[in-house]
Amino acid sequence: MATVETSIPFAATGAQSVPANVLDQLPAWNVLIPDRNDVSRYLTKFPGTGDVLPALSAEVRRVLGPDVELSLEVYHDPEIVDEWLGLFVRKDRYQAGFIDEIEAIRNRFEDALEQTTGFLLLTSDYHRPRGAHGV
Repeated sequence: MATVETSIPFAATGAQSVPANVLDQLPAWNVLIPDRNDVSRYLTKFPGTGDVLPALSAEVRRVLGPDVELSLEVYHDPEIVDEWLGLFVRKDRYQAGFIDEIEAIRNRFEDALEQTTGFLLLTSDYHRPRGAHGV
């Protein structure tokens, strides 16, 4: 199945975050973290990325509701040496306009995200949820 992506670029900044502290906040918004060590490593490498994650997760949850799954994962490109942090939004059923909602959320965070480091992708791979909404 094709992945539709909404990319959120980052620019360098001096902002620092403690990955464990950021990751410990995300369960409040039922964000799954299938590989906590991989995400923690990415946030250590690009600490500014974590500065926006709690507010972004809260907004995605507020707008899209409790029935979507939010999963924070590091994507490793199999063809080139590249990786990025993805906040994947998954639903049991997808309606027209779903990706427009994701893009609207991204637009509200664009200015803050441009001031951080790393690369975060707010996206859906259009798969069914894998877990129980982070619970």
